[in-house]
Amino acid sequence: MESQFIGTTRLQNPPPPRTQLTPLSIENKIVGWSSHPSVALKQHQINLTDGGTTQHPFSIFTDGSKTEKGAELLAAKEAVSYAASIDRTTNITIHIDNQASLHSISNPKSPNSIARQIFSILKDMPNISLTWIKAHVGYIGNEAADTLAKRATETGDPFPQVEIPKSYLKDLLKKRMMDRW
Repeated sequence: MESQFIGTTRLQNPPPPRTQLTPLSIENKIVGWSSHPSVALKQHQINLTDGGTTQHPFSIFTDGSKTEKGAELLAAKEAVSYAASIDRTTNITIHIDNQASLHSISNPKSPNSIARQIFSILKDMPNISLTWIKAHVGYIGNEAADTLAKRATETGDPFPQVEIPKSYLKDLLKKRMMDRW
């Protein structure tokens, strides 16, 4: 299993048969800083305490409808891109129910390319803030986002193509190994 994983991720060998994966569709780890170490997000831009009870004049709620951080990050990126297109004077709060995503976004050395893209947008847009909210506790905006995300997965609507996390490939190889055993 480990040799297949290394062969696919590092050596760009073809993935195991009967998968729709290609070496180029697998996420590459990014190393180093996304910007100069002196450049950081403003303190108010990332809030890791439950911000669902606070009133915000302009709020966006996200949900990736997965426990997979990649889907949550993609939803956050779409929300941040939309918020950045509105204007620079309106304070906008984006509510995310996945703390791991917020930690990844706030880390300028994050190995995740989507998190780095979000960081890059946020550093130029101090009017946009991200706040964590508890999931499934009755916040109307979050419940609506959950419902819409579930509906999108059930209807088969096209979704953006994202790089597949290496953890997914590793889980797939482990499952195949256990099935053969």
